[in-house]
Amino acid sequence: MKKLLFIGVIFAMILLAGCGSSSNEEEPPSGGGSCNGIKSYGSTSFTRDESNVFDDCLRELKYSNDSYCYFKPDILLTKLQKTTIVFEKKCKQNDEPVQCPDFIPDSITLSQIRGCNIYYVYGEVDCYAECPDLYFSTDNEIFKVVSFHPYEGYISASTSDLAYAYLSSVNAEKGLSFSIDTGENTATFKSEDSSTTVPFQILVDGVVEIEGFLQCEDSEGRKYNEGAMISSECKAAYCSDGDWVEDDVTCYGCWGKENGYEIGEIMKWVCTDGVTEVDWCKCFEDEEYGSVWRCRERVDLNCPEK
Repeated sequence: MKKLLFIGVIFAMILLAGCGSSSNEEEPPSGGGSCNGIKSYGSTSFTRDESNVFDDCLRELKYSNDSYCYFKPDILLTKLQKTTIVFEKKCKQNDEPVQCPDFIPDSITLSQIRGCNIYYVYGEVDCYAECPDLYFSTDNEIFKVVSFHPYEGYISASTSDLAYAYLSSVNAEKGLSFSIDTGENTATFKSEDSSTTVPFQILVDGVVEIEGFLQCEDSEGRKYNEGAMISSECKAAYCSDGDWVEDDVTCYGCWGKENGYEIGEIMKWVCTDGVTEVDWCKCFEDEEYGSVWRCRERVDLNCPEK
């Protein structure tokens, strides 16, 4: 009889262990281990119910938020659902310029939140909950879901800031992925045999939120994006990787009509609209060089504003 009772107890324990729970909440392991629990909603949950995922995730984010990972959940979720990531096609591998792979898109736009993993701490323990994982659908056929994970340990002075987080996406079928640390100025795209970095920019509702592209600055503090061109005395300078690169060609003498100009003629600066021209340099006689250009400084500032 005792033997049968013992076998019955063992059978019951095995049955309970094998049944599992339909709850989307993970319990902490006994005897120590991680102090974090997790609640999942939407596409990341056991039920995969996405009908109320915005409300579910917003509610849990408000309950779980603390000073270790602080932000305004309603502001953050709304902004992320209006976010576009733009990639500049200046690709590098091991800091060397390369041709961009075809799978790198011009941009990826986030839309509806699809799921979330919310972490929390059990009881009075000496640890902090991880920041949440938020998952958003996109307009891209390769990277269909992008995850957003705020930095742990970041106390935001601006509660709607996106500048301290990780964004990532994986296409397991094609062996492709990308990741962004918004504190850096590059995104990393990986395939099975390569890792490529590109500059990125983040827009919210069409307005630049994070300027990841390296910019150039003029002497008065004006900012210019990659490829922008300004006049620098008799030279044209263009922005490349955060530095101004000057074109020396316009510094040589005008040297007569065979070169397209003669004494007294004026060179025009062509504005970025491709139509407007403004007076820039004039060809003068010179005792030493025969002829020289004398140019107005920063005539590009006379162009129409965009």
